[in-house]
Amino acid sequence: MKKKIVGLLWVGLLTSCTTYLPGEAPEQFSLLEPQDGEIIEGVTDAEIPVLFSWEAASSADYYIFTLQSTDATGQVLLDSIVEENSVRLELPANTEMNWLVSAVNGLFKSNSLETHRLQIGEVITVDEVVEEPLEDEPQNVAPTIVKTNPRDGEEISPNNEIPVIWNFNDPDGPELLEFTIEFDTDLSFESPDFETFTRTQPTNQIWFDTRPNQIYYWRVHVSDGIRTTPDEEVFSFKVLDN
Repeated sequence: MKKKIVGLLWVGLLTSCTTYLPGEAPEQFSLLEPQDGEIIEGVTDAEIPVLFSWEAASSADYYIFTLQSTDATGQVLLDSIVEENSVRLELPANTEMNWLVSAVNGLFKSNSLETHRLQIGEVITVDEVVEEPLEDEPQNVAPTIVKTNPRDGEEISPNNEIPVIWNFNDPDGPELLEFTIEFDTDLSFESPDFETFTRTQPTNQIWFDTRPNQIYYWRVHVSDGIRTTPDEEVFSFKVLDN
């Protein structure tokens, strides 16, 4: 037995032994769509919408739309009363059936000139669109500095202030760079003599007040607001005695 068609309006089976009284029956007419032998493929839904249409029969009060099995029994699957000369149904995928239409005028009935065969194919699975992964966004490149004055290990004459200078580079600017300059008389940068200064680009120099006969350690950290580059190469300089 063919797959049962669900979700459709059943109005009862009409017998093929209707008694006709003398009178004028509607003229016979042709079926239009779907055409005989047509195959309708599903796309995404298990039930496929199908529009049936046929010629309007003169003097017809209404139509009887009929679906039948395609085997030798010709079992009626659906008889439905339709007022217009078209009907839209949702039919299950992977089914096959015949369809025909009768036009009724009072007690008189005329069948369509032909019966059409219709096949509903398998549902076609639509592959999901796979979005290509976006290219990795450019990573922020940390800025760098190069200390230039005083040079590491340099001995300098006693002076109240000396210029402390560094160069910098920010490959993916134009973020405003911030510099943190640290001084101490102890390599741990934790003694009471520890001093720190903060400057922003384009400054790359400060003046530092020194004491005679003293060794100072200094370093410069740089940040672009996203990444901070610590200065891991500590420089030292010695201030000579008076």
